[in-house]
Amino acid sequence: MQKSPVEDANFLSKYFFWWTSPLMRKGFLKKLELSDVYKAPSFDHADHLSERLERCSSHT
Repeated sequence: MQKSPVEDANFLSKYFFWWTSPLMRKGFLKKLELSDVYKAPSFDHADHLSERLERCSSHT
């Protein structure tokens, strides 16, 4: 799997989802394979998200 382009995308690219354009174009032209899909960015991994949830829930 390829590194997700969202990790290196600038603010405008993230805001308008421009970083998804190459994947959308490829999906329009052919059926996507697992190898075409990006690896989840590190900030979307379950361990990172569970730590954030625990920190947020401990403040209430």
